[in-house]
Amino acid sequence: MLTLDYSAFDQDMDGGWRMVAAEERFDDAGRLIDVYLARRAAELEPNQRILLNFHAGQMYAMADDRKLAVKRFETSIEPNPTMESWNPYVEATIAFLNRDREALLAARNAMAATPDGIMNMPVVDRLVANLGKSYMDALRPPSQ
Repeated sequence: MLTLDYSAFDQDMDGGWRMVAAEERFDDAGRLIDVYLARRAAELEPNQRILLNFHAGQMYAMADDRKLAVKRFETSIEPNPTMESWNPYVEATIAFLNRDREALLAARNAMAATPDGIMNMPVVDRLVANLGKSYMDALRPPSQ
């Protein structure tokens, strides 16, 4: 998998690290992303590195390794975001993992104030509604 180009490794919903995640081997998927980043960082665009770090954060959060997840999410904050809602989305996720309701609501409100905030608002609203639960439980559809 480490020889795959970025698109095949990260963006293929049925391939790359997502194949490992589909088996609920979230810690393994996070480590796979980390190794990919370490080996391929020089050839990746900054936004690709940011997104890979975010996805690694998600995998560690699903594995309930909140400390490592927060570290990866922190490296996915963009200095010059192309989407206004990106950094508030990341900040909301970090606040959820830190169990910081005030910061979570502040990030949610900042995200709601952006023109593109609607895209990830359902995810953040689930984090708000499920503060204190695991990341996996917070994102699991209500019917499960």
